[in-house]
Amino acid sequence: MMFKKKKNYYIKKDKSTPPKWVQKEGTNCDDIIFTDGKREIGFEEWLQEEYK
Repeated sequence: MMFKKKKNYYIKKDKSTPPKWVQKEGTNCDDIIFTDGKREIGFEEWLQEEYK
């Protein structure tokens, strides 16, 4: 028997760049520290950097 090949209707988009900032430590927005491997910043600075 001949079967039709199932079409893939969902196209996955791969992110080409990994996230720049990684949470290093902290549990709430008052003491979270983010790092990009070169420098460490607090939550407020991260918000300004991420949402310019």
